[in-house]
Amino acid sequence: MTSSFAQIIRQHAVDRPQAPALTFDGSTWTFAQLDALSSQSAGALAAEGVRAGDRVALLTKNCAEFYELIFACNKIGAILVGLNWRLAAAEITAIVADAGPMVVIVGQGEQALLSEPARESAGLRRVVTLGPEYDAWRAAAPTADPGHVGQPDDVAMLLYTSGTTGLPKGVMLSNDGMAYTRRLAEAWGMGPSSVNLVAMPMFHIGGSGYGTSTMLVGGHTVLMREINPVQAIALIARHRVTHAFFVPTVVQSLLQTPGIAQADLSSLQ
Repeated sequence: MTSSFAQIIRQHAVDRPQAPALTFDGSTWTFAQLDALSSQSAGALAAEGVRAGDRVALLTKNCAEFYELIFACNKIGAILVGLNWRLAAAEITAIVADAGPMVVIVGQGEQALLSEPARESAGLRRVVTLGPEYDAWRAAAPTADPGHVGQPDDVAMLLYTSGTTGLPKGVMLSNDGMAYTRRLAEAWGMGPSSVNLVAMPMFHIGGSGYGTSTMLVGGHTVLMREINPVQAIALIARHRVTHAFFVPTVVQSLLQTPGIAQADLSSLQ
């Protein structure tokens, strides 16, 4: 079994290039497009000096670039750090100091969470804001796949605990450790024809773990920036969603949404 994000997206780009990989905010990327964009953003990271084992942090609510950067980092052996936008700026600063990223990519709506002390952390070379700045930064990079092939025990992602009982702790997730999502996808009956609705935050394993499951087996992922029950119901009907993961409070909200009894949820498996 292929054991890294990079190898999987490369293979899907060959086997099913025009199949839908990711839909976000009304736009859809095919597997070929996601592969190409992640190669170019990998080149942009490499141009900043990011090498295998270095960290790249992302501070934003869910967006298509989250998936792009999962694959981009893996294509150069870097480690993606998901920063929890629900934390206070001081907590983000402490995590940035602990993780030591060379590049931080931040959403336009989350810039206030990245304090001056965080921006001045040792080893941090560049802060890039999503939107026009990020697009131009990526576009200036070479388009070729860097070609890195990671080992099963190489760290792919670094996710932090919430810090409920102390300081947040970084959890190192290896290529082999993240491969469990592909095995779970198969156990859940997911395949190339599946459509997965992802609404949980990608900085959490419930988002980035479950959120990669259908994509890793060649299916279509529909991503929400954050949970909105009315929008979720509409997306299920529009995209014929087969799989979704919601925490109990969200399930309760869905069940209490006006019109739920008449909604077309027949595609759900």
